[in-house]
Amino acid sequence: MRDYVSLSQDELNRVLSEVRKDNDEHEKNPDPVAVSLSPTELERLMVGGALPADASQAEKDAARAAKIEERKRRMAEVLAQANASSPKRISVVYGTATRRGWEIEKLRAGDSILLDRIVPEYAEIMVDGKLFARGAIEDKDGHAAIKIVQIV
Repeated sequence: MRDYVSLSQDELNRVLSEVRKDNDEHEKNPDPVAVSLSPTELERLMVGGALPADASQAEKDAARAAKIEERKRRMAEVLAQANASSPKRISVVYGTATRRGWEIEKLRAGDSILLDRIVPEYAEIMVDGKLFARGAIEDKDGHAAIKIVQIV
């Protein structure tokens, strides 16, 4: 059984909206002041604790930057969950060949096409069109299979 993450469009839109709003505010003031915060102070800021009324501008800037980073982290987690649960297309490419159009038109059943690989080379395993791994083609109970030998 597969575990799927269910995300509502409203939840995704809400997080994206918060990130965009904070990023827009941050772009208006691109020179943040470097301030070091203790782990306790940072945790207080992350969980939404308010700064004291007499907090310096540097503390406010650091709190805003920490809030933006936390939202970016949360958004990255949401996107990673969505990506992990979406189906991926796996393709195995054993070799390729280039031919002119007229050569392709002349192909008939029973013809052979010479590939750019030699027989013992590994096939490429593509996930959504991107190289993921290399593997050896094998037979598993009468079905073609590929054994992963190298993750790229």
